[in-house]
Amino acid sequence: MTVRQLITRTVLVVIVALLVGAIAYALSVRQVKQYASTTQLLFGAPTSELQVLGVPSANQDQTVALASDVLDVGSFDVARQTALALHDPRFNADTVAAAISAANERGSDVVTITARAGSPQDSAKLASTYVSQYLAIDQQRTSARARAARQVLDTDLASLSTTVRNGVRGDALRNQIGQLRIFERTGNLPQVIQSVRTGASPVAPQTFRNVLFGVLFGAILGIGLLAARGAVSPARPRRDDLAEPMEIQERTRLREPVP
Repeated sequence: MTVRQLITRTVLVVIVALLVGAIAYALSVRQVKQYASTTQLLFGAPTSELQVLGVPSANQDQTVALASDVLDVGSFDVARQTALALHDPRFNADTVAAAISAANERGSDVVTITARAGSPQDSAKLASTYVSQYLAIDQQRTSARARAARQVLDTDLASLSTTVRNGVRGDALRNQIGQLRIFERTGNLPQVIQSVRTGASPVAPQTFRNVLFGVLFGAILGIGLLAARGAVSPARPRRDDLAEPMEIQERTRLREPVP
């Protein structure tokens, strides 16, 4: 391969790489910008209405418990309630579910909630509303379970005789009923340890990364095209290579003796 051929092939690879990079840039700038807002919840040791009643709960692996919390935070029920609370036609249950992600911070009991939207204001509002709706749903479920347990104890207390009701058994039931009333009102909600935080720069599209990948892909494509072209059309012999055997034949003919 001559220097001229090497330069020509290099220029072709560069042209293809720049062309693909330009296409990637054009497609990237046409995408809608996305901004992200995050907030964090701290989940402590779970407390159920059974534990309030003195019933020990089965030991659960912390990793499994946190995975369950993440799934609970990202449930579709929360997305549905968030869409209803927003009163915005741009956000329905499906779009809210697609815009929200929840993940556990490794090595901690913290769950990070991320909301994406087309503007910083929308992403912040979406994250704030989503967290408030999740806490409200969790409170409702906890209160419902505690209320059901309290009603059972109220029935048991009412069924006791006056003597037993005023004795140790009655005092124990009243104590449990009082604890359940408190649990019914307060629950065991996770703590918001980070309020909504919104980034000033869009998180998508990542134009620089897209252009870089486009240039790299274009370079690989250009090299591949040149390799395929070389395999289909082998290099033609140079004129000098053809002339050399003819010159040897001519010299041989002149050296032959004349009969």
